[in-house]
Amino acid sequence: MTASPMSSLLSEGVYATMEEDSWQRILNRSLKSPEEIAHFFDLDPAKVRKIARHFRVQITPYYAELIKAKGDALYRQVVPDPAELEERDGAADPLSEDEDSPVPSIVHRYPDRVLFLSRTCAPRTAGSARGSARSAT
Repeated sequence: MTASPMSSLLSEGVYATMEEDSWQRILNRSLKSPEEIAHFFDLDPAKVRKIARHFRVQITPYYAELIKAKGDALYRQVVPDPAELEERDGAADPLSEDEDSPVPSIVHRYPDRVLFLSRTCAPRTAGSARGSARSAT
């Protein structure tokens, strides 16, 4: 990454310092649209739009500023990657919980412990029409 678009935004005073700003304002100024994220990180907008159809995309100014180069650890955690849409064959029950499940949504592996599985998929973000969650099959 060359001169970061975020550094120019910060130097222009578009983003207030984190100490002076409320969390609502910080979230409001996040990179939210696929086009903003694609422009900021020099990505293919079509690929980011495709990811955004499946997952909510949003990066706060703070995290965007912390990313030093494409592919660094923080970049891989917060920037949408087309690989996230690839289906990978994995073990259907990698922790062998089905063997210890007397009824659906309860795992009883140890005599004095019970695990309640309260959801089968991640919740949708309130107010997000496009924020869908993929459930395990």
